[in-house]
Amino acid sequence: MKYYHLMRNFNSDIGTIFCEEANLFGFYEYIFVEGKEIKDWDSRITFYYEDGRAEDYLDNIYNWPIFSERMKKILDDLNIKGVQFFPINIKQKKTNENLSGYYIFNICNLVEALDLEKSEYQNSVTNPSIIMGVTHPVLKEDKVNGIGILRLQEYKESIFISERLKKAMVERNITGCSFREVKLS
Repeated sequence: MKYYHLMRNFNSDIGTIFCEEANLFGFYEYIFVEGKEIKDWDSRITFYYEDGRAEDYLDNIYNWPIFSERMKKILDDLNIKGVQFFPINIKQKKTNENLSGYYIFNICNLVEALDLEKSEYQNSVTNPSIIMGVTHPVLKEDKVNGIGILRLQEYKESIFISERLKKAMVERNITGCSFREVKLS
């Protein structure tokens, strides 16, 4: 089994939507990297964009995983577990027109799977026990095997997906994504 780092496709950014503003109504902006189940979703939360072409993975000011209904359907069809889907309001700033069919994905699969001996990463200068960035992750195969989508306990900002999920995304032409295969140990 192979795993991939799921990223925004910055090569497709020209002319695509970037949600540059948001009204979170007091919602904690870092909640989606914690890997915890969310019980109280505020359906008023709204992201705003100027112009652009909609993709399946929308870039935004908070780097929240905002995906289309098409992507949600893939996870449903593959019976991928450990993800909550929250409908999100995406509005064009000038017209207030709503771009429907988008969700925030709350990835609750938080796995301690980074092979610290084989990965390349940077620690915090002020607190060396904190990982500030991962350049070349190596995942422990026995920890990730069978999980469709996950975040790492050691570095929660990145999203990793199974080969099965990546294949379905490519087959269904999910836009706005890029994939980088990661090594397993």
